[in-house]
Amino acid sequence: MRKEVGVSAAAGGTFPRLSDFVVRWPTLVVGAWIALAAALFVSFPSLTQMVRDHPLSVMPADTPAMVTAQEMAKAFHQSESNNLLIVVLTDEKGLRPADENVYRRLVAKLRQDTRDVATLQDFLRTPALREAMTSKDHKAWLLPIGLPGEVPHAYNRVADIVKEATAGSGLTVHLTGPAATTNDLTDVGDRDLHMIEIGTAVMVLVILLIVYRNPLTMLLPLITIGISLVTARGIVAGFAQHGLPVSYMTVVFMTAMLAGAGTDYAVFLISRYHDHLRLGAESDQAMKRALTSVGKVITASAATVALTFLCMMFTRLGVLSTVGPSLAISIAVVLLAAVTLLPAIIVLAGRRGWIAPRRDLTTRFWRLSGRRIVRRPGLYVVTSLAILSILAGCGNLVHFNWDQSKTLPDSVESNRGYAALSRHFPLNATIPEYLVIQSRHDLRSPKALADLEQMAARVSQLPGIQAVRGITRPTGKPPEQASLAYQAGEVGSKLRTASSLINDHTSDLDLLVKGTKDLASNLSDARGEVSQAGAQALGVINALNDPRIQNAQALLQRVAHDGTLDRIAQLAGQLPPTPETQSIESSVNGLRGTLTTAVSGLQSSGLGNAGAARARVAALEQGTQALAEGSAHLADGVQQLVDQTKHIGAGLRDASAYLLALKRNASDPAMAGFYVPPEVLTGDDFNKAATAFVSPDGHAVRYLIQTGLDPFSIAAMDQVNAITDAARSAQPNTALSDASISMAGFPAANRDLRDCYNLDFRFIIIATVAIVFLILILLLRALIAPIYLICSVVLSYMAALGIGVIVFQFILGHELSWSVPGIAFIVLVAVGADYNMLLICGIRDESAQRGMPSGVIRTVASTGGVITSAGVIFAASMFGLLFGSVEGMVQVGSIIGAGLLLDTFLVRTITVPALAVLVGRANWWPILWGRPSAPEAIPPVEPTRKERKATPEPAMLQDPPAAKPDIPDGRDGLSRKAQSAKAATNPSARGDAQVAGVQTESETSSSIRLDPAQNVQRSSKTLVAQLDSDLASELIASGVTAQSVETVVAVLSSHRGGASISAAAKASGVNFTTAQRIVDAAREPRQLAAVN
Repeated sequence: MRKEVGVSAAAGGTFPRLSDFVVRWPTLVVGAWIALAAALFVSFPSLTQMVRDHPLSVMPADTPAMVTAQEMAKAFHQSESNNLLIVVLTDEKGLRPADENVYRRLVAKLRQDTRDVATLQDFLRTPALREAMTSKDHKAWLLPIGLPGEVPHAYNRVADIVKEATAGSGLTVHLTGPAATTNDLTDVGDRDLHMIEIGTAVMVLVILLIVYRNPLTMLLPLITIGISLVTARGIVAGFAQHGLPVSYMTVVFMTAMLAGAGTDYAVFLISRYHDHLRLGAESDQAMKRALTSVGKVITASAATVALTFLCMMFTRLGVLSTVGPSLAISIAVVLLAAVTLLPAIIVLAGRRGWIAPRRDLTTRFWRLSGRRIVRRPGLYVVTSLAILSILAGCGNLVHFNWDQSKTLPDSVESNRGYAALSRHFPLNATIPEYLVIQSRHDLRSPKALADLEQMAARVSQLPGIQAVRGITRPTGKPPEQASLAYQAGEVGSKLRTASSLINDHTSDLDLLVKGTKDLASNLSDARGEVSQAGAQALGVINALNDPRIQNAQALLQRVAHDGTLDRIAQLAGQLPPTPETQSIESSVNGLRGTLTTAVSGLQSSGLGNAGAARARVAALEQGTQALAEGSAHLADGVQQLVDQTKHIGAGLRDASAYLLALKRNASDPAMAGFYVPPEVLTGDDFNKAATAFVSPDGHAVRYLIQTGLDPFSIAAMDQVNAITDAARSAQPNTALSDASISMAGFPAANRDLRDCYNLDFRFIIIATVAIVFLILILLLRALIAPIYLICSVVLSYMAALGIGVIVFQFILGHELSWSVPGIAFIVLVAVGADYNMLLICGIRDESAQRGMPSGVIRTVASTGGVITSAGVIFAASMFGLLFGSVEGMVQVGSIIGAGLLLDTFLVRTITVPALAVLVGRANWWPILWGRPSAPEAIPPVEPTRKERKATPEPAMLQDPPAAKPDIPDGRDGLSRKAQSAKAATNPSARGDAQVAGVQTESETSSSIRLDPAQNVQRSSKTLVAQLDSDLASELIASGVTAQSVETVVAVLSSHRGGASISAAAKASGVNFTTAQRIVDAAREPRQLAAVN
């Protein structure tokens, strides 16, 4: 192998050494990449499977709605669940008892699955929920189920239970709700991913085929992207196993960004490789030079994009924070593949001549475009900015969709369930929203319940609120029995009854008065009779206490007790038993009994205590007198009581009339008051009703809010703040003054989602603009150009958003998904700034040697085809998302794709070049670290064996015709003649003169004619400059001699068509591509003269 001259390790630097290694060991590099991709593929599970197994929570755990939901679950002793699954059971013929049996069986089976069912709200355990969970047409039931964190597995198992329990019944079953939507999103994403990959590959292939017109060349980027994709997915899957969160959006955007960025880097490298081939370098040497020159460019480009993506990891929303790190990893992988794998493949294919370049068809167009812009920069700036501003104005009319279900096709299970819900229930009745009150003391007291009801009443009066259900109003309205008006009415009713009873028994009361008076009169009469009897009794007592009566009493006692009668009875017993003796004995015994009785009677009569007898007679007389007097007073009291009772009856009648009027006139809840007696709070009915609304310890209470708004609308989100404000306004000076009030449910979660997204979006804007702006400053060492460059990409983004609004919102009638602007901004700004970097760096380097107008023309001409191809390919990779069925992804792909096309064909092609011309040298103000240096010269390539052959005798160009008269131009202070003279000796001046509309001597020639008779010696630099100044440095540096150029021109003068180019190449000793470029350069002045 001959010695290679050019870029080598000796030149120093990372990319020269890397290019040497890749060119020397291409097979090793390709094999290493294939081995790495295979190892990662078998070592880690599929990234899509990991997304399914570990779904990402969209909301951060510390948002107010999420915290409230967690605290509510803890207070009510429920399993924490943020995933709601709604089972819809319908029977279009009407719900029947057999359907309720199926419902009972389903509930029983679900309650047995404690692993997958965190919460279950059925009306069997809570009868108060039956009305809310049964449709008004009695054709559908709702069964809300709370699933634990691992949605896919729990969802699938619960779905199997539902299908098994309802199989063979007359009920139609649908699974819907947020949990079902999440599951469908994952399923649809899996199916869409393959369609997106195929569609993207086809579009990129078609564009590459158009660009390169070589099937083998177009396959090189796709091979690189395929291996990079497998490798990047494996690396991200490995990080995911160690805690890196991933989502469906991560997988989709990895595919799109790898395809776009990988193809862009491949286009840059292959285009530069083809340029060196056209300059005559061999394949390996061309690859070394291409990688050395373009490696820094694509590395800077990738670093810009990767850094902006890394900023997303600091956002709060999972849908953004998970995408950033994964995309940064993907960009790093595809960059490494672009500078190692792709060069190795190019080396292997280039050595076999499989990827030779085709003729360049676009340079001339871009040169003409550049000249038109330079001539009228103001017009192009105003026109392009007007177009961008109009489109950006449409972007301000954007409306966002916060309902994830609307991004899915109508045919998925969850959306069919929502359709069934809408036929039988209002949507706002199926999406729960809770007002949660938490206090340090027990809220189960009459005062606290009254204050809670006052709070609920204030909330219920807000616009758009349909019902507020809770412990003080289970059905949405406070119970009639708990209102003070109702209770007052009940008291009034009882008082009216009492008053009626009094009125009905007035005659009985009169009889009572008469009876007491008669009693008093009779007792008075009895008092006289008792006094008379007492006097008689005293006479008897005095007589019985006479001494003679007392002596007789003593004699009788002695006869009865001295034994005389006993001895007579004994003597009679000793006599013969004859009737006479027996009669004597009986008589004696009877006399003894009579005497005993007489003595006892005398003793009991008090003959022995006459004083006590007299006292009792006196007491009897006094008691009779007191009774008579008391009966008289009783008669007076009864009279007064009857009179007062009649008066009370009249008062009760008036009070009853007032309370009943109060009940009738204060039946409105705002006037009725609220009171629950303490004895009710301990009853079974209250405890049963309190289960759903009051925590077991009584320190937390929740109200279920039903609104008349779409729960996913902006109005519903704003209503959350109105509800909490109204509730808190009822706290001062109540039992709830120290309570915390917050909201949980989907409107509250969407409110927090919007707030988090707005913060994240602002962070993305600031971080992205700051990173890109800083890189532009470091790259250009100036401030002015970076300012309008960053403004141009931001305006391009806004215009792209406006296109999205026009297409999706105005034409299709669909709101944009809320996640679209953030992702579109970061991609469009990063990638758009990337392309602008390539353009502005070229303008800076060219203008440093030739002036701003010529620098713009040369840069547009040299970069137009490459950057345009890269932009179109990147846009096509984004348009590949249109092959999916998730509307959010379709919108993102469309807007980013449209933005890239705007940037490619309007901003980069017209706006930025025109602004650069208008600003002039102020673009580089201030030069912070010295003046920009001229572009490095390409190291010369060693002539090939064919180039070392003897070449034909050099032919000379005919002297140019006389110059035109000196015509003042006034543009830069030089006349046309002076500009022509300057252009004849200075290539850069010649370019500026062309821009200014001055025709140089070479341009005024009608043709380039060969005059063999003349033998004028000219340097190759002057000769090539006359043909085309754009090729001067490249041909000279490549070792193309003046003789070779003149030979090509000579053959061109005598031949036409492709055969002349081959003949010129053969005669001059240069390769075909170099001869082709000389031919194009020789023809260019005539074409420019015609245009000018």
